[in-house]
Amino acid sequence: MSALLSTPFSRHGHASGELRDAFLAAVHSLLRVEAGQPEPKVDLLGELRTVSDLCGLLWTCADALPRSERDLLADELGSDRPVPHTYAQAARALKRLLVSRSRHDAPAAMATCEAGTMFRDLREAMGMTQQQIADVTGYPQARISSMDAMTDMQLSTLDRLVRAVGGQLRLVVEFPDRGSVVLSGMGRPNKPNAQARYMARKRDRVRVAALRNA
Repeated sequence: MSALLSTPFSRHGHASGELRDAFLAAVHSLLRVEAGQPEPKVDLLGELRTVSDLCGLLWTCADALPRSERDLLADELGSDRPVPHTYAQAARALKRLLVSRSRHDAPAAMATCEAGTMFRDLREAMGMTQQQIADVTGYPQARISSMDAMTDMQLSTLDRLVRAVGGQLRLVVEFPDRGSVVLSGMGRPNKPNAQARYMARKRDRVRVAALRNA
């Protein structure tokens, strides 16, 4: 068994110094590469791990993120995104950034989706587990599991899930005798429904709690 798998890097919301240092190196490495380039790898106890791997290991880490990396991510994410204050928040922000950078590869990923399993195939193409999707969207993991098996899904639900991980849902309408028409923002209601308002309030409470603990 490798050192990575046999070492308790994270317990009770805290991570080891080796894991935190590797993640900080991953942040700098990722921000140095341009979109379209391979995902960088960082050494962790003699093993090369991708940024996505490190994000998964720190997905629930409540340790405070250093100020320098917090500012770096804030500049990269833009003013419309909350500033990550913990390693868990930074891991999720980095995962969204990776998904956003890979948008140009989305058509190829979508081409492999089969009827009835589109959400599962899309989730797997993004390299995210059901639990990671649940943590980002606020849905229970059991609901994400049921979505994986859905044979039909509302556009509003799919749009909400895609936007939660940094993507954008577009519907392409093709005609045999004319060009294609791309419809953006599909499935978005004119006014937020009760579920959307509840999820927004829940995210706000989490952010306020994170700021108080920072």
